[in-house]
Amino acid sequence: MLAGIIALIGGLVVGVLMGALGGGGAILAIPLFIYGLGFAAHQATVAALLIVGIGALSGVLTHVRARHVAAPTGLAFGALGIGGSYLGTRLSAAVDEAVLLTAFAALVAVVAGLMAHTAWRGRREGQATHGPGRWVAIIVSATTVGFLTGFFGVGGGFAIVPALTLVVGLEMPLAVGTSLLVILLNTLIALLLHGGVGQLPHPGLIAVFAAATIGGTWLGSALGSRASEKTLRLCFAALLAVVSVYTAARSIPMLR
Repeated sequence: MLAGIIALIGGLVVGVLMGALGGGGAILAIPLFIYGLGFAAHQATVAALLIVGIGALSGVLTHVRARHVAAPTGLAFGALGIGGSYLGTRLSAAVDEAVLLTAFAALVAVVAGLMAHTAWRGRREGQATHGPGRWVAIIVSATTVGFLTGFFGVGGGFAIVPALTLVVGLEMPLAVGTSLLVILLNTLIALLLHGGVGQLPHPGLIAVFAAATIGGTWLGSALGSRASEKTLRLCFAALLAVVSVYTAARSIPMLR
C-alpha cells in the first residue's frame, strides 16, 4: 500500500517537473525507486529511463499541440548524443553501486546549484552563440547529455534547456518542448543499450508510476505557462539539495 502511494505521488511530481521545466524528473525518480520502492541502483537507472521516456513522450505531444517543439533541432541534438549515451551505459554497468550513487549525489548537488543560480540571475533567451564555436558547443552539450542519460538514467533536461536557449538560441517555451523531444530520443537509445526493461521488478508499481507521470506532465505543462519560472526553479533547487544530502548520507560509507 505504501509503495503504491509513493509510486503515485512520485510519478505525479516527476511528471510536473518534466512538463513545467522540460526535464529534471529523473533526478527525483532514481532515489524514489531506490529508497522508496526498494530497487537496486542499476535497476533504478533502467526504471527511471522507462518512466522519463514515457513522461517525455506525453510532454512532447502536449507541447506539439502548442507549437512549442522545434523538431529538426531536437532530432539533431538527440542524434549527436548517441555516442555519449553508449559510453555512459557501458561505464554504468561496470561501476560499483555505492560509487554510482555517490556520483549521482554529486551531480544532483551541482544541478541544484545551477538551478538556483539561473533562477536568481535570470537567463538570456533567444540569443544564440555565433561563430565556429557554436557547433563545438552544441556537440559537447549533446554528447554530455547523452553520457548522463546512459550513466545515471537521467534525461538531462537540466543541461538541454540551457544549451537550447543559450547556444542554439531558442525561446524558453520552445526550448522546454524541444528538450522533451531530445529526452525521449536519449532515453530510448539508453534503454536499448541497457538491454530493455524485461528484468525490472514490480511491474505493477512501475505502471502506477508511469500513469501518474503522464498525468503530471499535462499538469506541469499547464503550470509552466502560468507560474513564475523563477519560483519553479528555486523550489526544484531546494528539493534537489535535500535529495543530494540524503543520497550522499545513504551511499558514502563514512557518512553512514
